[in-house]
Amino acid sequence: MENDGLADMENDGLADMENNGLPQEKYDASTDNTDARSPEHVEEPHRERRFTVGDPPKELKELDKDHRYEAKDPPNEPSRTSPIRTTRPSSTPSTIVALRRWNHWKIVEAILRITTAIFSLIAFAVMAANHQTGVELGTKITFSAKFSDFQAYSYLLGMNLLTFVYSTVQVVMWGLASKKGYNHSPTFNLALAIFICDESLAFLLFSASTSAATVSVLSRNGVGSVWPSICSVWQLATFCSQAEGAVGMSFVCSFCIITSALFSGYHLVRMMTK
Repeated sequence: MENDGLADMENDGLADMENNGLPQEKYDASTDNTDARSPEHVEEPHRERRFTVGDPPKELKELDKDHRYEAKDPPNEPSRTSPIRTTRPSSTPSTIVALRRWNHWKIVEAILRITTAIFSLIAFAVMAANHQTGVELGTKITFSAKFSDFQAYSYLLGMNLLTFVYSTVQVVMWGLASKKGYNHSPTFNLALAIFICDESLAFLLFSASTSAATVSVLSRNGVGSVWPSICSVWQLATFCSQAEGAVGMSFVCSFCIITSALFSGYHLVRMMTK
C-alpha cells in the first residue's frame, strides 16, 4: 500500500510538470546523498576544551614524559659532552683602558712637540728681526744695536732654529705613526736616538736661554760703570723688549723639550723592560 501511494504521488508530480512545460527528470535514489550519509560521517559540534590551572592536559603530560631532559649522565658512563672551545678576546677591558691612557699620553706629547715648534719659530723670528738705532742721552751720538752684537743672542738664535727643525721632524713622525695606529711604537734604536736628541737639545736650549737672559738683565739694569744700561743710556727700549720676549719664549721651549725628554725616556725604559 505504501509503495502504491508513493507511485501515485510520483505520477501526479510528473503530470504537473508536463502541464507547466518543465522538462521531466526522473528521480534516482542512488544519486541522492542527503539521507545516504552514515552517522559516522556526521560532523560533531565543536567542543571547547577548558583546562584548569595546575591540571595540564593529558597530551602535554605524555609529551613531557617522552622528551624529559636528564641533566646528569648515567652512572658508570663517561661524559659525552664535547669540550667547550673558547677564543681569547683580542683585547680585554684592562688592555683597552691601557691603550686609551697610552693614546692620551701620546696626544700630550704631540702637543708638547707642536708647542715647541711654534714658540721656537716665534723666538727665532723675533730675535732675527731685532734691530734698532738709538741716540745717547745728552749727545747726538747714535748707536745701532742688533742681535749679532751679542754672542748670547746669536747662540740663542741658532738654538731656536735647531729646535724648530727638530720639533717639526718629530711632529711629522708622530703624524705618520698615528696613521698606522696609536699603538704603533718605534724601534729601540730610534727610541734611543730620540731620547739622546731630546736630552741634548734640552740642555743646549736651556743654557742658551739662561745666557741670553743674563745679557738682557745686564742690558736693562747695567752694572755700574762696568756695564752701562744700554736700554736707558742709548734709548734702545724696543731692542731690549724684543730680546726679552725672545728669551721668554725660549724658556717655554726649554720646558717643553725637557718634558718631551721625560716622555721619550719613559718609552725607552718600557721597551728595555719588555
